[in-house]
Amino acid sequence: MRFSMFTAATPDWAPEEAAARIAEIGFAGIEWRVTDQLDAPVPGFWEGNRATWPLTGLEQSLPEIERITRAAGLKFSGIGGYTMSHEHDDVRRVLAATAALGAGQVRVRMPFNDVDD
Repeated sequence: MRFSMFTAATPDWAPEEAAARIAEIGFAGIEWRVTDQLDAPVPGFWEGNRATWPLTGLEQSLPEIERITRAAGLKFSGIGGYTMSHEHDDVRRVLAATAALGAGQVRVRMPFNDVDD
């Protein structure tokens, strides 16, 4: 795989459309954004992103994620999870999903560090 797109960059497209368009553009892989997000009146990168799979119920979504990805001819470059590193149960869930899908990597967030310069 040479190039992959993270679905945070495709907020206006639902998953099936995102995968099809990403493949059509010529990308070989997809990194799905996975998080429970806020609704928004207008889709955006971080809220209301239509190409985001919710963390809640992720396990039940795995067959659909795989179907959509494979139907578009894409590979999984990773899972863009937004779980914090100290949320061990959610980290395990995202890691298990990554393994089940055969994705090569997963994102896990670290806490912010407020240090005065």
